[in-house]
Amino acid sequence: MESGIHVSQTTWWSPDEMDSVLRAIFEKTVKAFGGRVDLAEPMTVARYQVGDRFMAHVDAYRTYSDEEPSEIVRETTSIVYLNDGYEGGSTSFLTPDLQISGRTGDLLHFRNLTPSGEVDRASVHAGLPVTAGEKWVLVQWVRGPASSRV
Repeated sequence: MESGIHVSQTTWWSPDEMDSVLRAIFEKTVKAFGGRVDLAEPMTVARYQVGDRFMAHVDAYRTYSDEEPSEIVRETTSIVYLNDGYEGGSTSFLTPDLQISGRTGDLLHFRNLTPSGEVDRASVHAGLPVTAGEKWVLVQWVRGPASSRV
């Protein structure tokens, strides 16, 4: 995947494409913070090589549909770090100024929405460029039911 803001190699699996091992990882990651499997997006794995990055962004976005009212989705993000031994590539939050360099097995979880259901500006984050080695992460987004956002 290469765009103006995102450079990586990415793949994903929907639950019906998963074997029993992937399905167990998927369910455990979704449920770790109270998420519902039926609201989870496909499990994503990304590989970042030297120079690959993800510019500052938010994971929540607004849906647009002629059939349904728009809603903000991706209530939470979970990032599981699948390896270490790379340099650079920190997950950087802009406010507060926080950089996280995960190691194998670490899980970073954050909310993308405020309690009132608006995009939380504190969730703005970036994947800084990898400077040596490769960074592998599993990313799991979970949507929130529209009824939970008052």
